[in-house]
Amino acid sequence: MLLHQEKDDQARHYDAHVLEIQRRMHDIRGCRCIFLVRYNHDESEASISILLYLHGILVG
Repeated sequence: MLLHQEKDDQARHYDAHVLEIQRRMHDIRGCRCIFLVRYNHDESEASISILLYLHGILVG
């Protein structure tokens, strides 16, 4: 997946892959799951929440 990553003085998009998913109940607003991802460029890890709305718009 392609994810936005912000660090001290830069913000860029990087390839990452999902290591783990903490599944949460979805509601009318969409997905509330927490994803543990690893960025491919520097092997750093982060827990992120992605708001995936039911009508197909991805915001996160």
